[in-house]
Formats: sequence, C-alpha cells, structure tokens
Amino acid sequence: MGNLFEPKVSIVVVNLNGEDDTFECVDSLKKIGYKNYEIVVVDNGSSKKNYERLKKNLKGVTILRKEENLGFTGGYNVGIRYAKASGSRYVAILNNDTVVDEKWLSEFVKLAKEEKKFGVIGSKSCYYGQREIIQTAGLAFNKFWATFYEIGNGLRDEDHYNENREVTAVSGVSMLMDLKNPLEDILFDEELFLYYEDVDLCLRMKRNGYKVLYCAKSKVYHKISRTAKKVKGLSLYWGIRNRLRVIRRYYGFIPYVWVFIRLLVKGVVDLSVMDKVSAKAYFRGLCNK
Repeated sequence: MGNLFEPKVSIVVVNLNGEDDTFECVDSLKKIGYKNYEIVVVDNGSSKKNYERLKKNLKGVTILRKEENLGFTGGYNVGIRYAKASGSRYVAILNNDTVVDEKWLSEFVKLAKEEKKFGVIGSKSCYYGQREIIQTAGLAFNKFWATFYEIGNGLRDEDHYNENREVTAVSGVSMLMDLKNPLEDILFDEELFLYYEDVDLCLRMKRNGYKVLYCAKSKVYHKISRTAKKVKGLSLYWGIRNRLRVIRRYYGFIPYVWVFIRLLVKGVVDLSVMDKVSAKAYFRGLCNK
C-alpha cells in the first residue's frame, strides 16, 4: 500500500461489536485510489467471540485490542497515538458505519498539502441509504438558539456545498489531522467519551490558531449511530451532558444557562411519554455537567 511520493496516512477505525459494518468499511478502504496508507482497527471492548471473528476476517489490517470500552474518544486516541508512533504524516479518523468514495483520502491529502496550518479537515457525509442526500457538510453554531447544526442536511449532494471552505466544526464521522502538530492538540477529550467530542476538538483547534476545514470532494456514506443505538439512553445522556459542557467551555455562562433551561423544560414536558431508562438518562445528562 506504499508510494514514496505520497505522505503516509494511518486510517483509524474503532469497532465495538460491529464487525459487519467494520468489514464493509474496510472493504471500501481497500478500493481507494490513494496508496500510501495503513488501516488500524481499534477493537474497543468487543466480546471475545466478536473479536475473534474480527481477527479471522481482517487481513492486512493492524488490530489493536482493548479489553474495555474506552468510548469514541478513548478508542480513537489509542489509534492516534499508534499513528504518531508509526511515523505517519496524517491520521484519518473514520466511523466504522461508513463506506468511502474512491477519492476520499486523496482529496483529503490534496487539501492538507495546500493549507499551511490546518487543525482538522472534515468530509462531506451523505446518507448511506440515500447517497444523493447530504447528512453534513460541516457544522455551524446558531448563536440565538446556542445550538450546533449540520450544514446542508437534507439537500441534494450534486447541487450544494461543492467548494472547500473554513467552518466552525466538522463531524467526527470522517476527519483528517496532521501528525506534525503536537499530540495534545489532536487528541480527543476523553472526559466526553461520546458525542460532541468532534465539536470540542474543532473549537479547541480554532482557539489554538488552527483552521478547521471542510473538504467537498472527500465523501463518505454514513449509516448513523449504529453502535450508540444498541444501548438505550446512551445517546440521550452523553448528548445532553456534553452539549452543555462544550457550550459553557467555548461560548460562556449565558448561552449555557439558556440551553439548560430549554432542555429542562423540554424534559419536564416530555416526561410523560419517556420510558424510565430514557428519563433517567435525560436528567442525569442535565445534572452531570
């Protein structure tokens, strides 16, 4: 997979009992046009049976086994540290519930070479089941509602967001980072575990003087939250907790209070239709800031 004229890229995929998705993701990676790369799969606490299946079926792939679930943040940090130690120039972060376009990595690296000081570059992500429809072309922040939203969500791919641009943040579904930057600048905050870790990383990058860029021709097709959906209440708890934490960290106390009040009112109104697990997760997320 090497080419002396291309900088080496480590592609890090995290797996947690999601082997079928991971196999499809890796198969798509083996068809990309870029050649100087390695695939690193971090097994993030899968059952022994599922881990053995992973080892049996993934050939030519580095597998890093962790006995416990370290979350999105911890799992990817294992891969980032490995990539740094292996001498790669760039590290690509990729969700296992994606498949990539043939030009996904070559377009990433092309933009990386053009920019002097970038922190992170994100892909255009389209829906796996509706590949002509955009899921996200970067993330933006609505100051009035103090909320993050996906740019281009629901629009047709061919008609919108076809130019590279600087954005507030990009989705952790597919990212590229420069391993020449200090390790502390490119690691995820492991206290966030899951959700908003990508936003936190991007805002920290911008605070430290790096650019956050959207790469229009680097495309992935995303199945969306396949792992998180397996555990009831997981996305509610971490989503609410980390949204509040990130807003307070980067936008201050007043936006944080505004979001907290809105979430509290919504939780009280919806309490009658929530099951016990979801209700507990929701209000734990509110209180564990």
